[in-house]
Amino acid sequence: MLLQQDVQAAISKSARQLPRDMPSPPSYQKVNPADQPVIYLALNSQSLPLSDVNEYADTIIAPRISMIDGVAQVQVFGSQKYAVRVQLDPQAWQTGRSDLMEVSAALGN
Repeated sequence: MLLQQDVQAAISKSARQLPRDMPSPPSYQKVNPADQPVIYLALNSQSLPLSDVNEYADTIIAPRISMIDGVAQVQVFGSQKYAVRVQLDPQAWQTGRSDLMEVSAALGN
């Protein structure tokens, strides 16, 4: 048990030195890498996009399964997540060459 506390303390101590825009904070899990999965679940839908099915698996199913006594780890595979990062030129904003509506329209196209 002491080792777990040491690891958590080290993670907490170093967290403020990590970049603020990290997608998720560092974490640890107490699992045996030699263990094999006990069950696989496959989800699909004819009416929902795969990204919605993935969100349901991530936010509803996985957390509930992970609370079952004896479950060490739950992983969701095959996700389809969409993300866009936009970097804007600050000088273009200051000179008025771009506005938010133009950026929004360009992203929509």
